[in-house]
Amino acid sequence: MSAKLEPQWPGGTPEWLGDKPERIVLRTQRPVVIITTIAMTTMAVATAGGGLLMDPTGLPWALLIVAIFLGLEYFVVGGSVWADAGWVGSSRVLGWWSVPRDEIASLRIGAYRQCCFVRRDGTVAHRTPGTIFGATQLSQLAAYLGVPIYGTQLLSD
Repeated sequence: MSAKLEPQWPGGTPEWLGDKPERIVLRTQRPVVIITTIAMTTMAVATAGGGLLMDPTGLPWALLIVAIFLGLEYFVVGGSVWADAGWVGSSRVLGWWSVPRDEIASLRIGAYRQCCFVRRDGTVAHRTPGTIFGATQLSQLAAYLGVPIYGTQLLSD
């Protein structure tokens, strides 16, 4: 029989963890999704519309342009960051990564508002866009991991 590892919280499970304290998942903030969708849709329609004005027979190309822009939107806002008792990782459009939880020493928000997962030896285990998750979720992740977070003043919620 193996023992299940569960995080221990002084004073009980924090409210923001809900009913499942054994895993935390950070999702893209809704305002980021809305703004990105509006921006990408506007650019797609403007580009495709401009192309159609120059060549009214170019409808297939216009639809292709719209599809490319909307695909780029998913690339920008798709994915999540997660942590559980043993691992920290991310599921993103261009790949997944995971690192043993005990290797993470801190989270740092740095250049271009990237969130760096810093190992105990000082190397960066991985980077992910911090802006799409926001300071609140990243601070909650740091608290869940029991590590400090630096540079949250660079992010907004």
